[in-house]
Amino acid sequence: MSNPLKKIRILFVDDEINNLHAFKAAFRFDYDITVAQSASEAETWLEQNEVDLILCDQRMPGKTGVEFFSSILKKHPKPIRILVTGYTDIESVIKAINLGHVFRYINKPWNEAEIRSSIEEAYRYYTQSHQLESKVTELTRAYNALDGFAYSVSHDLKGPLMSIMGAINIVNNSPDKNQKNVSLMLELIEKAAVHLNEFIENMHVYYRNNRGELKIEPVNLEDLKSELLSIHGITCHQQNISLTINCENTTEFFRTDVTKLKVVINNLVSNALKYQRAGEVNKYVDVQMRVIDENLIIHVKDNGMGIPDEYLQNIFELFFRATTEVSGSGFGLYNVKEIVTTLGGKINVESKLNSGSTFTVNLPCK
Repeated sequence: MSNPLKKIRILFVDDEINNLHAFKAAFRFDYDITVAQSASEAETWLEQNEVDLILCDQRMPGKTGVEFFSSILKKHPKPIRILVTGYTDIESVIKAINLGHVFRYINKPWNEAEIRSSIEEAYRYYTQSHQLESKVTELTRAYNALDGFAYSVSHDLKGPLMSIMGAINIVNNSPDKNQKNVSLMLELIEKAAVHLNEFIENMHVYYRNNRGELKIEPVNLEDLKSELLSIHGITCHQQNISLTINCENTTEFFRTDVTKLKVVINNLVSNALKYQRAGEVNKYVDVQMRVIDENLIIHVKDNGMGIPDEYLQNIFELFFRATTEVSGSGFGLYNVKEIVTTLGGKINVESKLNSGSTFTVNLPCK
């Protein structure tokens, strides 16, 4: 049977007004019925409305039922079609199946039991078809993501490993193993190892977010602030970047998945630190966190490289990189967007090339 919470939407087309009245009177309490007295009237209605099933009489002036179904097939492929015919004409039935993709046909005079059975059967087919279409779309998306994932893993793991192996080879084969050269190679190895670790961590976050359940807890903004300063303090000191973190309304009650929230903020701050401009004297990253009307608002602002306008709509895509100047996994912002969406929030970015970026996250209390 159909879902009692959602009435099946039916368009009934017949040139005989008595048939329209009889059909609507018989089924108006069970289904969402719309009637049309001609094919042209039905076509006009379909331009502005959606429907699940269409029942149409075969013999009508202007267009037959088969011709009507055939004419709307391209624009309206989803509704299930049922042909109502008052005579036995196997040739018309075959045409209906071949040209109009008709699900079945019903002979006149119809009875309520037969109509009801046909509608329920057709609607089951309709819902199953849509579910199958949705699964195919999901499967295609997953296949494309897997294809990109395989390429990215191969590329992003191979690069740092080659750097490490190359640096070791240079040290081992250099006749002059002075301290300066060894230090340079060790620094190169360290950077490659950091990149590998970042990539692996982001892969872990990616799968954990897609498979894990939410663990809702109270949020302490001051604890988040202390953790951010602890994690990024050394990097800021080494690279001479000013990191400012301000919290407002810290006494306001707010709940969410704290672990996922930390991933969001850490990734945004890490990105802001990573994409600083080498020539900028007063480098800074400014983080603002405040609770307003049971929503946590987070601003992460920097004066770094910025993002070109043409890339702004792509930066949250899996494996996308807006620049080759800085190494990245292509996971970070994708993970941020996915987590924010999972938590029921929104994320927005404003950026100007060579001036910096501001990411704004809005999360509702859970």
